[in-house]
Amino acid sequence: EHRRRGFHRDGLEVILRDSVIVTSLSSIASGYLAHRLAHYFGAVGPFRGAVFFTLGALVLVMCRWTENYGSEVDRGKTVRAYMTEAYLTIVGNRSILTIGVAQGLSEGCLFVLVYLWSPVLTTYSERIPKSVAKNKLGLDEHFLPAYGLIFGGFMACGALGGYMEPSLRRILSKLLGETTTNDVDT
Repeated sequence: EHRRRGFHRDGLEVILRDSVIVTSLSSIASGYLAHRLAHYFGAVGPFRGAVFFTLGALVLVMCRWTENYGSEVDRGKTVRAYMTEAYLTIVGNRSILTIGVAQGLSEGCLFVLVYLWSPVLTTYSERIPKSVAKNKLGLDEHFLPAYGLIFGGFMACGALGGYMEPSLRRILSKLLGETTTNDVDT
């Protein structure tokens, strides 16, 4: 889509970088909001907040979303035709299949972290003596992990990484004498 509209090819890198940064910044805000909701409404507060914002997103999508068909020719295709075409593309191109498997494994590792980090942090926070725990950043007033703030910290690292990546890649490419993705026409 980016190339079809005639945008400059370096612009895609900027768009992707900025999307990582904006996503991370909104995640930081979400983490803080979840922390405040948990403080005022207990453990269910962040989930109630998520339902509220999901319904808001649903209304926004229903009112403002225009479908991106890719081209005018494809408008008559059914969902099944799109899915069949996608499946055949994936199994017919080893590179796409490899990227998909790598992405799936990466996401799988991330979900293992998401499911396990709360019980692990809770277990460790219970071992901290109460006299020391009141001075520890990352614990709430009940000496339990402040999950929203911790999540915000993770996302701050993601935003920083997204911001620094292009500069670090250029520096490393110069040091190592390798080409960057900008040098390769994809």
